Amino acid sequence: MKNSLLVIILSLLILVSACKKENRLESKLEGLWELRHVIGFLPPDLQGDRPPGNGEIYTFQGNNFERQTGG
Repeated sequence: MKNSLLVIILSLLILVSACKKENRLESKLEGLWELRHVIGFLPPDLQGDRPPGNGEIYTFQGNNFERQTGG
């Protein structure tokens, strides 16, 4: 019984300590970004590369983002 309790406690400690990585990723995304490539659930003619200066700008600040399309 003590062994299974110890395993559960250790598993919970590992889980809790692994959740702290999210904060480091947020700051790397902040700033202005221009959409250069699209892939996903779109019609085939809307997928693919976009030219530089295409006007699709995304601004990320903390948990918020703003999208500008065509100026």
